[in-house]
Amino acid sequence: TGSRLMASIKLTGDTSGEITISAPAVAGTNTLTLPASTGEITVGKNTPYFHATMSASQTVTNNTWVKADYDTVEFESGVTFDTTNKKFVVPSGQGGLYQINLFHGFAGSANTTVRQCYLRYYLNGVSVNVGPLANFDANYIRQTTLNINRIVSLSAGDEIEIYGFINVSSGTPKFQGVGYASWSMYKLIT
Repeated sequence: TGSRLMASIKLTGDTSGEITISAPAVAGTNTLTLPASTGEITVGKNTPYFHATMSASQTVTNNTWVKADYDTVEFESGVTFDTTNKKFVVPSGQGGLYQINLFHGFAGSANTTVRQCYLRYYLNGVSVNVGPLANFDANYIRQTTLNINRIVSLSAGDEIEIYGFINVSSGTPKFQGVGYASWSMYKLIT
């Protein structure tokens, strides 16, 4: 008769909890190679990450690129989002690919006043991406939102800032705050 190997291994913690290592339910041989060193083996995490918002609407200058006032951190891990300077700085040793997700609102002070809106991010003080454009020259509106969702390659120390541009036919333009401004980023596991 043949022998049968266990399909899983259970490791019990010193005081509580347990970890189960299970073999895949597929034919063939699979190998897990552990490093030849002491210490902890960690599973990849999408850190650092953050989610920032604007606590209020921001009055901006018409026909001018303006840095968005992302001043509130909803949550973060492995990074301290700079609410004073409204930017994300890649922490030391954390260069790599990052997912950026941005939802940003624009508004005029009255109906049928918004002509155009643009959204972009800056890398180390330089515009990298023109981003989305909304052009309403044929039919002015009151408000809209634009989004950026993309993967960017960043190095430790790189700084990301968000800028918007709005052109209104009259009145005072603004970037919309609570509920209309959301910026999150996280490092991808590669």
